[in-house]
Amino acid sequence: MALATSGNISLTDVRDFYGQSGSINMTALHKGENNVVNPSSYGSASEGLGGVVTSGSGSTPHTLYQYGGVVPSLDTEANQTIEPSGEVSLTDYYGGYRIANPTAGSISGSYTGTQRFWFSGAPYAYAGFYGGNYEKITGYLGTSDVSSYCQLITVQSNPYANVAGTATCTFTLSHAGIYSVHASVTGNAGSGHYFSLSGTGASVKTHAGSSASGNISLGASLPTSFHSLYELTHTNTSSTLTLTCGGTGGATFAQIRTNTNYLRHPNTNNTTVYNDMLTQS
Repeated sequence: MALATSGNISLTDVRDFYGQSGSINMTALHKGENNVVNPSSYGSASEGLGGVVTSGSGSTPHTLYQYGGVVPSLDTEANQTIEPSGEVSLTDYYGGYRIANPTAGSISGSYTGTQRFWFSGAPYAYAGFYGGNYEKITGYLGTSDVSSYCQLITVQSNPYANVAGTATCTFTLSHAGIYSVHASVTGNAGSGHYFSLSGTGASVKTHAGSSASGNISLGASLPTSFHSLYELTHTNTSSTLTLTCGGTGGATFAQIRTNTNYLRHPNTNNTTVYNDMLTQS
């Protein structure tokens, strides 16, 4: 049960929310210690600590890093009123965030066009998509183990040059809250690239905070590569979500991640695993 955002809040509420039991002292609930997460613990100061994104130029509007970084919406919100040391007050915990380990389920999908990409050996392997929270994928990206690569859902449409194609995945997510979305286009030919994400209780916004819906355009015509970062707010865990990406030629990629992997580079070789998210639920 989520913590109150105003009014009455008890030590029992806070204790239970953070998974503690019995008699506890409030000083056991400092931010960044054993029980209460500090968003700035994800990433490093040089690699997007706490979700700080360095603006790029040209076709890559955000700097991507080997690991870490929380979504911008939570960088200045999540647990910011909770003290990291010294005295704390119950009201510091209004709207607090805790750690959860989300999963994707009911995964299925389809594709159109003549696709030239197949995720053989990946969990839920189909043409153009797969899902599974940090499943081990052996041999992909030229490494023996990139278990840090696959987050909850990855979709890629990679049709032959001058052929229009899409890849679609339907799935559920186990937890309500904010998720990360990384979308990109690479390759040496193509146009009209986009992704779309829909479902009851789902909404998408850009890194700048603007609402994004329908077919979200992913840059100009190739060969220029394009990367962009978004936030998915998901409020209805019983609903089925649909993620589609596509275009003519090239490789259109869309990946749903936890909100602690906002800045993670899709070709990361870092083995740090953030198999978790910040949530109020």
